[in-house]
Amino acid sequence: MKNIVYKEKDIKEYFSKDRVKWEQFYESEKKVIQKTLHGLENILEKVSVLDVGCACGGLGIALREKFNIVNYTGIEINHQAAKYAKQINPDFQIIEGDFLEVSKKVKDNYYDLAFSFSCIDWQNNFNLMLNELFAKVKPGGNLLVSLRLTTEKSINDINKSYQYINYDGNKIGEKAPYVIFNINDLLGNFKILNINDLYAYGYNGRPSETSVTPYKELCFCVFSLQKSINGMKNNKLKMEIDLPNNIVNEIK
Repeated sequence: MKNIVYKEKDIKEYFSKDRVKWEQFYESEKKVIQKTLHGLENILEKVSVLDVGCACGGLGIALREKFNIVNYTGIEINHQAAKYAKQINPDFQIIEGDFLEVSKKVKDNYYDLAFSFSCIDWQNNFNLMLNELFAKVKPGGNLLVSLRLTTEKSINDINKSYQYINYDGNKIGEKAPYVIFNINDLLGNFKILNINDLYAYGYNGRPSETSVTPYKELCFCVFSLQKSINGMKNNKLKMEIDLPNNIVNEIK
């Protein structure tokens, strides 16, 4: 199944104004970024970033202003947003297209940090995108990904759980998969990767008002997955899970 090429012009309109400053990012995103960058303060100018689902490149702008990170590559599937990102960020590398189709334009094992904030869980091929994105991270680097969790069954089916791309709170517009994971299913997906260290932070809340999903409460969280330095799977994965008790108590 191919990924959805979103054509809504509202994506560009929204992300040209929002999520372009550090304070506009979610608490979970800021906390996990700061945790991941702790101890790297003296080398931030050399840190390389890949941002899949970059919209207008706002994360790159925020990282540059907050941390002086300047080596930024963004990939965006929406034409209007990608075009605008190239216009306002001439020093960034912005690639337009479906990540699974353009991934050869960026190197494997190259990026210190790879991001997927509100991207791979709004698409058709979660596992493929997760694996391909993690392949871009250099040994010892980190993948940061935002996800939705439940203690109930996972849903990865656009016919059962979806969200309208509409920033006025209305249930109109293009539909995106609204992927939700049971925490144990998600950890199972992670364990097939060569992860050395895992950190997660998140909080419970109601689903988006533009979503159609059977669950009334979800855990909105961000994971930071550190790639093993030797490229081998670690059977003793170190995990720091700062999530609500109902999620933590579910972990087997």
